[in-house]
Amino acid sequence: MKLSAFIVAFVTVAAGLVSALPPVPPKFVPCDANGGIDTPAVKGVSPRLVSKCVKPGMFALTFDDGVNKYEPELLDKLRKHDVKVTFFLNSNLYVNNSATPYNGWIKRMYDEGHQVATHTATHPNLVGLNSTQRFAELKEVDRVIGNIIHRKPAMMRPPYGSYDNATLADLAKYGIETAVLWNVDSGDWSHNNATQSFLNVKTALETNCPTKGSSSVIILSHSSLSSSVEYVDLIIPYVRKRGYRFVRLDECTGARAYLPEKFPKPPQEGQLCAQHALNALLGGPYFTAVDLAEIARQLDVEEHNAMSEGNIGGVESEDFKRYVKEGSSNYDDSGFFSVQVISQALSVWNLVLCSILAPEQQSARDDPTSEQAYICNLNEHWFTLRRFGGSPRRWYNLNSLLEHVEYVSETYLQVLLAQLQKEGYSIFVVRGILPETEADLTASIIPTPTQEDIDEARVLSAKLSSGSKRKPIISPMNTSDSDPELLMALEMSRSEFDGGDDTLNKALKMSMETAGTDEESLNLAIAASLGESQKVGDSKEATPEVIDFEEMRRRRLAKFG
Repeated sequence: MKLSAFIVAFVTVAAGLVSALPPVPPKFVPCDANGGIDTPAVKGVSPRLVSKCVKPGMFALTFDDGVNKYEPELLDKLRKHDVKVTFFLNSNLYVNNSATPYNGWIKRMYDEGHQVATHTATHPNLVGLNSTQRFAELKEVDRVIGNIIHRKPAMMRPPYGSYDNATLADLAKYGIETAVLWNVDSGDWSHNNATQSFLNVKTALETNCPTKGSSSVIILSHSSLSSSVEYVDLIIPYVRKRGYRFVRLDECTGARAYLPEKFPKPPQEGQLCAQHALNALLGGPYFTAVDLAEIARQLDVEEHNAMSEGNIGGVESEDFKRYVKEGSSNYDDSGFFSVQVISQALSVWNLVLCSILAPEQQSARDDPTSEQAYICNLNEHWFTLRRFGGSPRRWYNLNSLLEHVEYVSETYLQVLLAQLQKEGYSIFVVRGILPETEADLTASIIPTPTQEDIDEARVLSAKLSSGSKRKPIISPMNTSDSDPELLMALEMSRSEFDGGDDTLNKALKMSMETAGTDEESLNLAIAASLGESQKVGDSKEATPEVIDFEEMRRRRLAKFG
């Protein structure tokens, strides 16, 4: 290459790099005359624009640019410190958040009480876009977040803190209620060093706010950086010693976190699959929607009483008001039920759910086939993996999303569980004695399927499923770095087992049919129970009728044997 051509190429690349650099973020200093800005919204012109909290002593820790691989450890740290933060998420910056396991991490943020807000899809400088492009960025990130937590955030942060009048007008027209900036920058984006970030914050507070707790702080940090995990261990104890209280941005600003409209849940996820998983595990229609809704209602009442009595300030505290406003976390009118409801229902049968990640479940991790059943959960979807007839090799996938019951070999069970965990599923080991089913009796007298049986079943399954619309429960595995022999084993063992085991399949299908859901009674049951739950939220002295679980168990045994 000629020198002149090289120089031209170098200058072109350098110019591109310079243009890609973020603009200089705005500077707001805590403890100055105002401590930041708070300009009111003007309909169609601008959302509310804030960089400080409404009261001194509040400290809003915010993280931009998620989700990234550091998120699970960061969430663990925040839970250890009992701190709730606000995450400003992109949908297509570092990863595609529509894919697992990232959607499981976003759901975990929301479930653990953190606020989820938007930061555009791809993190562009909005000032450099036209209106159509801005709306597309906002719509895409809302679509991804909405499909996961089924809420639409009311807050957003413009990437780089960059905006102009045209940007603010488009944000207002789109429906953003609050655009949030910051008055302290940790500077982590410039160095990715936890200690330096901590010192930046420390200097900002001690230089500008010598009186402890005298200002309010909205701090800019990034969960996309490896330093974020160590950073929270440094910053949280220090900030508390300075007299500040950690809050989410909705409390900091007094604005709502989410718009009233809700994204619809995926059809199958909310349609009583928890009930299906329970009854498939037990092998019969032991629980109705009414039973589960009543259990959920009682749990709501217990949580209500605990929140009202255990909170400083009681029913007048902000935490309690937010709890009442958010409604039940144990069930909703789509048929969703929480893990607490599932656990309470299983306690009727003296069965216990234990996370496979718990230290005491090492044996299940070492040899999953030694257990009797697993219940798997991602977002609102539940399904059961269970063995029948006492044989470790007689494992079946009873997922209601599948068109048929699927046989799972010993080899594939361990890999299946690992893959499900990688995709964000929570796996629970079922402890206790399961009721004996027709499938158990049939499995005990039929020989364990041979490799030849599995091969024949694989061929038959391929013929039956050609053109089938059956939905997989996990995405295709990456075959580029997998052992060919293992892949062959997985392919064979994933097949639906039909050949050589016809009688058992019929028994399984009978159990599954009788273990179905009663969707016709759902609307009445849930509506009635939600009505009771609403009364709980409105009443300070709700005294529910207590479920007699022993009586429920006796009725079940009398009816089904």
